[in-house]
Amino acid sequence: MASATPRARRSLAHDPRLAWALAALFFTVGVALIRTDRFLHDEGLLSWFFAGILADEPIATLFFLKARPPLALLYAPISGLGLDVFLWLHVLVAALAIPLMAAVARALGQGAPNLVALALAASPMMLAAAPSGVGNTDAITGLALALYLLVARRSPAAAGLVAGALPLVRAEITIYVLALALYCLPRARRRFLYALPAVGLALALAGALYHQDVLWFIHYPPTLTSPGQDTPAFGEHGYAQASLGQTAGALLSIAPLLGLLALLPWRALHPLERALLLAGLAFGLAIRGLPFTGLFHFDDSPRYALPLIMMMAPLGRLATTEAEGRGWPAAALYVALLVVGDAIDRAEGSRLLLAAIAGWALVWALLRRARPRLSLALASALALAAAAAPQLYEATRLASDDYARSHAVFARWVEEHPARARESRIITNIHLLSTWSRRQGLFEAGVTIDHIVSRDIEEELRTLVNQENGQYEALLDALRRHFYGRPLAADALRPELLEGDVIFVIHADERLERVMPRDQWAPLMTTLVEEDGVRIAAFTPPASPRDR
Repeated sequence: MASATPRARRSLAHDPRLAWALAALFFTVGVALIRTDRFLHDEGLLSWFFAGILADEPIATLFFLKARPPLALLYAPISGLGLDVFLWLHVLVAALAIPLMAAVARALGQGAPNLVALALAASPMMLAAAPSGVGNTDAITGLALALYLLVARRSPAAAGLVAGALPLVRAEITIYVLALALYCLPRARRRFLYALPAVGLALALAGALYHQDVLWFIHYPPTLTSPGQDTPAFGEHGYAQASLGQTAGALLSIAPLLGLLALLPWRALHPLERALLLAGLAFGLAIRGLPFTGLFHFDDSPRYALPLIMMMAPLGRLATTEAEGRGWPAAALYVALLVVGDAIDRAEGSRLLLAAIAGWALVWALLRRARPRLSLALASALALAAAAAPQLYEATRLASDDYARSHAVFARWVEEHPARARESRIITNIHLLSTWSRRQGLFEAGVTIDHIVSRDIEEELRTLVNQENGQYEALLDALRRHFYGRPLAADALRPELLEGDVIFVIHADERLERVMPRDQWAPLMTTLVEEDGVRIAAFTPPASPRDR
C-alpha cells in the first residue's frame, strides 16, 4: 500500500498525537468511572482474584486454565496493591489499544487512521468494560498489539507469540487469531506461523509434567464443556436469548459506527483489512450460533461480542476517494435496516437503531456529494455522541444497577442498626456486597462478610482442578484470601453449625435454592427488610431436642 502523503500526515485525521490524546482522555474517563463503582463487576473482581491467587500460588495457578494464566501473570505483580490499582492498570491496558490500532491503520495507508482510534475510544462497551476489570478488553488490546507488531513494526515472530497467547485469555478471540494465520500463510510472514503455537505448546508441555498427564488441557479445560448438574441453565436451550432489540443495542454499544462499514471501498481494502472484516462476520455468527450446538453454554452477555470492534480496523478508508462514490447498495442496506429498526421500535420501544441509521445515512449522503472532510467530521460527532448516550451504557449490561439497589438497601439497614451490623455474623450470596461495603466504609477494618460458595462454583473446582497432585488444596487455600468475601462452603452452611447472631443478606436465585432449601430454612428466618429483590433476615437457631 502506498504510504500517506506529507499533507495527510499533518492532518488531524492522521496525526499520531491525536490518537494518544484520545487514549489519555479514555484513561481519564475510566479512572473517574472507577471512583463511582458503577461498573464494579463480579467477573472483573474474579480477574483480580486470579492475579492474587497466581501471586500466592504461581505454579498451581499457571496450570489452572480457568484463571487465564497470561492475564493473571500480567496483573499478578500489582494484585497486592489493592483493587483500585488493579482497575487503574486495567483501564491503562485498554487505553493502549487506541494508539495501537491507529498505528496499524496508519501503516496500512489509511487516510484517516484516527477515525479507527475514535471508534475504539468512543465505544461505550470499551468505556464500561475497562473500569469493570473484565478480561474482554485485555483480549482486544492483545489483538491490537499483535496487529501492530505484524504490520507497523514488521516483527511477525513477536506478533505470533502475542497472538498465540490470546486464546488463553479469551477463547472467543481464536477466530481472529486464525484469520491472522490465514493472512500470513501465503505471504513472507511464515515466522508468525512458526511462533503462533509457541506459548500454548510451552504451557502444554510444562503442564504435562506438572499434572503427569499429556492430555491435561482436555481433562482440566478452562471451562465446563457442558452445564454441570449444579449449574443453572440459561433458558430453554441452556443459555439466555436476547431479543432483536437487545442485540441491536449491544452491537451499537460495541461499535456505534458499525453501519459505516457498508461505505468502505472493498476493492481498495488491504488484504489484512478484508481478513479482519471476514473474521468479524464469522465471529458474529459463531458467538450467536455455537450455543445452539451445545458445544458452549455461555450466556448472551454483550461483552462476549466485544471482539466485533476489530471490524472497525478499515474505517479510516472513508477518507479515500474510492469511498466517495459508494452507491445504492449501501442505501438499500440502510432501507432494510430501517424496516428492522421500525419493527424493533414498535415491539420494544427502542429507537437506538433508527437513530444510528439516520447518522450513517447522513455520512453516506455527504460521501455521495464528495464531501469527505464533512463526512469524517460527522462520523466523529456521531461517535462522540454515542460515547455519552446513557442508553448504550445500559445496553452493555455491565452497569451494576441491580447490585446498586441491593447495596443501597443493605447500607440503609447498616445505618439504622450500626451496632448489630458490626457485631453480627453477616452471610450473603451477593457477589459485590463485601467489596462494595468495604469501599464505601460501611464497616470498621477487620469486619468480614461471609460469602456463600454456590454449588456450581464448587463443581467447577472439582472438575477443572487436579485433586491428586496438590493443586486443588493449594488453590482452595489461596481462594480463602481472594474471594468475594470469606468463603463459606455449601456443606458448612447447615443450621446446626451456625451460632450467635447471624444476619443473612440474600437475593433469591436458583443457585441459592440448591444451597439453602426453602422448606428447611424458611422456618428459621425472620425477615427484617425485603426490598428491591434483596432480603435481610435474622437467623433463629433450630431448637435442640433438649429444648423441645
